[in-house]
Amino acid sequence: MTDSRPVKINILRGSWIVGALALLCSALFALPASADAYPDCATDRLCLYTGQKGSMAAGETKPRAYEHQNPQSYSGEFSDKTKSVFNNTGYWACLYGETGWGSAVAAVKPGGTADISAQSSVEELKNMAAVGVSSHKLAPSRGLCFTGYERCPDNQLCLFKETAGRGAWIAFTASTDAYATEWDRAAMSVMNRTTKHACLYSNIGQTGSWNSVTNGVHKAYAVLSGDSTSLVQPYLGDVQSHKLASNSDCTS
Repeated sequence: MTDSRPVKINILRGSWIVGALALLCSALFALPASADAYPDCATDRLCLYTGQKGSMAAGETKPRAYEHQNPQSYSGEFSDKTKSVFNNTGYWACLYGETGWGSAVAAVKPGGTADISAQSSVEELKNMAAVGVSSHKLAPSRGLCFTGYERCPDNQLCLFKETAGRGAWIAFTASTDAYATEWDRAAMSVMNRTTKHACLYSNIGQTGSWNSVTNGVHKAYAVLSGDSTSLVQPYLGDVQSHKLASNSDCTS
């Protein structure tokens, strides 16, 4: 009688080899697109292309390549023209729909590629396609794509037109009785990098008061030295002046 056990062993071994090959193929297909598919992007560069999948629009031959640069705006002829990206750096590439790191955000992982398209299955890229890319930065983590407080210089008070320190911003080194029209009631977030406390007021001349449901009526909103915050109601979009003070409650 023929012993079938060797045949079974061979079948199992063959199945194992087939399975291993299948896993290897799956892994290969799961790898990001190679640099060859996104040409002219050197190591340690973020490359922005005007066509899908690393291609260029008619009349253009090379992508815009950035090395450790965090431009808050692009030259006029390139703003809103990015259709695909190859992030050939070791950082996260943070793409923004407006200048000053504002509006929509899309994050591309280190070594990753992305098509910015309304047909994208990635919600961030779909949202970005609707507004276009107007600025970017390179960040050590994905979470840091959603903040911009680091722009505030030492010893200055900074106001931002979007939450979490994003969007257009302005810096102050001293108390101000009133803001220019562009910044009147425009602040949505604040970074205080001075050695004093920042007292924010609802009226010009460092006057006025807010009626907060949780805190009652109070004269000023205080941002302590070294702190940053996104403003909430009733302070959101309602700041018209500020002073830098030694006391934390801003009552004097």
